[in-house]
Amino acid sequence: MPKIIYGVAVSPVMMPDGRRRPARLRDHRWFSLAQLNAAIRLLVAELNARQMSGFGSSRAELFAEIERPKLGELPDQPRQHPRSRLFFH
Repeated sequence: MPKIIYGVAVSPVMMPDGRRRPARLRDHRWFSLAQLNAAIRLLVAELNARQMSGFGSSRAELFAEIERPKLGELPDQPRQHPRSRLFFH
């Protein structure tokens, strides 16, 4: 859980589940959430393109080969959610 110091969120190096934050993100400062999301997006693209040992292919290649053909078409209309009976005051 990030601490709020002088109105800025500060996250620890260790995530709550015990995993470490990627080293390339650790020592940078971002001045907007959009900048941070762009940096994460680049790292995710690199991770998905990296060859996985034991598989001989990347996550992106496996997705394109196995998962993408199984995906169905999206519906024309977005799903309508029923109104909740819970009201918060």
